[in-house]
Amino acid sequence: MDAVSTAPWWLQASVAAAVFAYLPSYWSFKELAPGGDCRRGFQCWAGWRAVASFLFGEARLVVEAPEKLKACPQGILAVAPHGVVSFNHALYMTDCAGWFGDGVWPVDRRDLAASFVFKVPLYREFLLFLGNVDASRRVARRVLGSGRSLFVYPGGEAEQMRAAPGRHIAYWKTRKGFVRLAVEAGVPIIPSYAFGENELYAPLPLATGLRLWICRKFRVALPLGVGRWWCPLLPRKRPLVGVVGPPIPVPCVDAADTQKFDETVDEVHAKVCAAVVALFDRHKNKYTHKDATLEII
Repeated sequence: MDAVSTAPWWLQASVAAAVFAYLPSYWSFKELAPGGDCRRGFQCWAGWRAVASFLFGEARLVVEAPEKLKACPQGILAVAPHGVVSFNHALYMTDCAGWFGDGVWPVDRRDLAASFVFKVPLYREFLLFLGNVDASRRVARRVLGSGRSLFVYPGGEAEQMRAAPGRHIAYWKTRKGFVRLAVEAGVPIIPSYAFGENELYAPLPLATGLRLWICRKFRVALPLGVGRWWCPLLPRKRPLVGVVGPPIPVPCVDAADTQKFDETVDEVHAKVCAAVVALFDRHKNKYTHKDATLEII
């Protein structure tokens, strides 16, 4: 007899009831709604600071122009690098470094996450409660159209696959989708760089060429990294510091005027790339080393 048939009837009934009760949440498609299912209480849970202390030792935010950021009613927060696991996201979507408690940017914001993560039971609710929604262009437009702000990793899966200690990269050279969204809506872009993210895992050079091909072909990342020696899944204990630059104004241009729209996108994209490099250079002496350079690839 198999394990299922020998399990007590009450246990089988309990599991079936739990699955049945969960299905409405799984099939709610809240990740496609501009408001998602954000729970501010969960984002501001006091335990996030203890979690960050265990994982990184230090987690903090440095905001260059706090008054300008607070005065910005809507915008797109563009962050690099993605890293193997994007642990730096915790700096911006939880209160582990005071994002909400200190009122760093007191706006209603939703964060874009890859579509496939919302297929994972329970993990989808974890992300939804933290303010994440589907990363499709349609949902992003609806979020901005609702008056909310956005958080994006422009480098996405390509940046994730190239994460390595000692390497500072922003895979932004050909990524203009976030800029197009900003120009369509006429909202500022706020550049940010997370020092320490790429130090959390050492990459495993296994089937790298194949994994990069899968990433290019299907836009799915299959990163392999090693964290702490006693538990490789946990990140190495390194300080995580997110530096946030001042908002970059973006004009609103009608996409129907394709020539002007494309010219504006190229112009703004160049400004944003230059701004994140300048932001990195202003803080590298303190959070990495003076000879470090941020590659825009």
